Amino acid sequence: MPNLIHAAALAVFATIAPRQNQAESVAPGLDAWRSEHGPSWRVSVDPGTGYARTLFGGSAAPIAPPATDEQWFALARARTAEALPILGVENATMVDDQITFLPLSRAGSTDKISVRLLQAVDGIRVTGGFINVLFDARGSLLSLDSTGLPRIADLPTDPILGADSARLAAADRFSDDTGLAPLEVGTADLVIEQERFDAGRRPVLAWRVEVWNRENGPVPSGLAISVTARGAPRVVDARPLVHHDVAGTVTVMATPGTKPDGSDNPEASLTAVSMSVTTSAGSDTTGPDGSFLIPGATGPLDATFSFTGPFANVNNSSGAEYSLTTPLADGSANEVLLNPAAATLVTAEANAFLHINVLRDWTRAINPFDATADFKATANVNISSSCNAFFDGGSVNFYKAGGGCPNTAYTTVVAHEMGHWLNVKYGSGNGWDGFGEGNSDVFGMYLYDTPLLGEGFFGPGTTLRDGNNDTPYCGDGNGGCYGGVHADGEPLMGALWKVRDRLNGRLGDAPGDLVADTLFNGWMNAFDDGLIDSIIEVHWLTLDDDDGNIDNGTPHYADIDGGFTDQGFPGYQLTFVDITNIVAPPSTPDEAGPYGVAADFAAVLNESVSGATVRYTVNGGSEQSVVMTPLAGSTWTALVPGIKSASQVSWWIEAFDNAGMSNKHPAGAPVENLSFKIGQVVTHFFDDFEGPGSGGWTHGQVMGGDDWEHKAPSGASGTSWGVGWSDPPSAFSGSKVRGNDLGPSSFWWGGQYTPEEQNWLRSPSLDLSGAVGTTLEFQRWLSIQKGLFDGAEVRVNNVAVWTNPLLDNLADSGWLLESIDIASQADGNSNVRLEWSLQSNPWMELGGWNLDDVHVLSFDPTPTSCQPTNYGSGLAGT
Repeated sequence: MPNLIHAAALAVFATIAPRQNQAESVAPGLDAWRSEHGPSWRVSVDPGTGYARTLFGGSAAPIAPPATDEQWFALARARTAEALPILGVENATMVDDQITFLPLSRAGSTDKISVRLLQAVDGIRVTGGFINVLFDARGSLLSLDSTGLPRIADLPTDPILGADSARLAAADRFSDDTGLAPLEVGTADLVIEQERFDAGRRPVLAWRVEVWNRENGPVPSGLAISVTARGAPRVVDARPLVHHDVAGTVTVMATPGTKPDGSDNPEASLTAVSMSVTTSAGSDTTGPDGSFLIPGATGPLDATFSFTGPFANVNNSSGAEYSLTTPLADGSANEVLLNPAAATLVTAEANAFLHINVLRDWTRAINPFDATADFKATANVNISSSCNAFFDGGSVNFYKAGGGCPNTAYTTVVAHEMGHWLNVKYGSGNGWDGFGEGNSDVFGMYLYDTPLLGEGFFGPGTTLRDGNNDTPYCGDGNGGCYGGVHADGEPLMGALWKVRDRLNGRLGDAPGDLVADTLFNGWMNAFDDGLIDSIIEVHWLTLDDDDGNIDNGTPHYADIDGGFTDQGFPGYQLTFVDITNIVAPPSTPDEAGPYGVAADFAAVLNESVSGATVRYTVNGGSEQSVVMTPLAGSTWTALVPGIKSASQVSWWIEAFDNAGMSNKHPAGAPVENLSFKIGQVVTHFFDDFEGPGSGGWTHGQVMGGDDWEHKAPSGASGTSWGVGWSDPPSAFSGSKVRGNDLGPSSFWWGGQYTPEEQNWLRSPSLDLSGAVGTTLEFQRWLSIQKGLFDGAEVRVNNVAVWTNPLLDNLADSGWLLESIDIASQADGNSNVRLEWSLQSNPWMELGGWNLDDVHVLSFDPTPTSCQPTNYGSGLAGT
């Protein structure tokens, strides 16, 4: 039985993930889905759960065309339940939330319906847990997107720790984190937190408590703190309730344009929209043109005007709130001017009121069905400090002028702080990795059609942030890479501004703005992205798609993809030419050549394949190329001319369609490539692990267990967090292999490597003093979590020469020949040791290493006497 360390690990696993060992692999579920609904469907796997984050790329015909809200919700539930093996979200955890019509035909696509389900267990909400189901107007499914947790229907929801104990623990954590007294400790509400750890997310029943100190200067301090509700109190999440621009503030009065109030941009008479008008004879709210009507009243009649209305209520933190009471005469000739003296502090009130309403009206103008901004927002202006503005969860707040900064209640700053509020309202939240700041910037940029957020913030010619920034995206799983939320948000706000800019350049300013605004609004309604990730582009393309297949392009694919790639996002590669049935040259002693390459090509989006090229380098030299020619049907061939030994040839294919669009194989070429070698093989070491004893091999551990074994494999298999893995059922040759935990009869985990282990396998010392151009080849069958979390390495004399992919899980399903150039470590070295190692974190254990037929060789120049002269290595029939 396992030792105590691994028994403890098993107990922890069973406590925090009771259902994950039952999770189906995504791949079989996707195969079944494609069989039912077509081959164009794809998934983007959520690294935090191992299940799919988004199922997209195709169109599934409606089960029955829905006509009522109840039918739309029922259809969304049915599709989500059908995708259980892919998303892992159980029907019992779905709660109807909202339905939004997305008028995307205005942006050149097709109208769509977004249905959102909440995730809850026994009525307890999963924080950030949503299932967004996107349909076309007829009810055909276009995508399923989950930010929730899989397989949690049986999660215990009865708290063991009391609410009062949780409030005490939250108060202590607030003091520790802020150094301030917890002056306001709110009620404790049960939630299911998605606790993050290095390998993903897990469900934790917790008490959520809001703790505040509003007396330590002008900016309040508030934290939403979640404390475990089962077991000993432990804080699983502590997130700020105040989101603000600490860089500074701007003056905002009722001024035109996007700059703050100043001598170069004085106040102007601007229309007061959605303002409450009160009289003794009745009340009204001003319309889009500022008009109001008190029906049945006769003048003179006193009316009071103030900066309040159905969508905004402005408080003046430096004195009484401004209001104007004035008599109105009979008829419609009453013209009322508020703040006629353009007093600075009153202008701040006017600006906050004005721009909150501008944002609300813009939202309704883009999508008349979107009521998200239809709430009464509280704004506090003229706070007695300078160079700041913030959102605290229940209000937006702006500072007086000072410290070289204007009053901060103006245009893009108001829109940015309201953007934080709308992030919450739409369900995306204000993610820790800069998403909240970057997306709030987008509200300001799109609303005022400017890349400058906070123009004039530090004086004329200055700005807080610019959508034309060159801050590159750091890659999936690497959020918060710049060390501050505002800088961290710049890749998102930059990418979305560049999408808009490209649309404007191609369509014109007004049409481009309409497309950008419509897609942005659709994205906020249809998806709940809360972190900056490349899946955002997939979501935009899914909304833009007009035929249920984003792989054949979307109406604005070039602008959307270009905007994201301009900012360093990986982009979304369309398949223009399908490249299959590759015939690759083998390694050979033949210097004369030619070396035949063949492949089948098929145009996917355009009419035909127009050409193809084999590109190659010899020993890392300059790129060379050979044009491919049609042979028969869809098959094209090329003959690479003879190459002097000893050489390594690295090569790839690029194929073009009649529109000049191309694809490569491998897709990552030239960094990824195929290879073959020219020369005579010289074997310096070979071990197929069939001999008795150790053969000079050693193994051991740095921490955890040493699970390396030498025996016949047993074909163990399983899943971990939705990722399937397998070990080989037999050796590549002979009967024995070396590997991590080779199967059911072992001492360990029935084929899986264990949590928190770090161990190694080392070869005997090899004398390679006579080797030149040394290559290590071995048969590999490896399954391991992505390199961000678990590491597999091949090392030569303690130098890493191969590591598993950083951002993708690796799960071999057959023996694979791995060939590694180790010349720089091994050539001419009389004492070479090879090492295979594995290191795991506490979560998701797969099958680990399986090795056979380790071969150390070099390719020497082919002897002249053996040089072929009358034939080459070309393809038959060419």
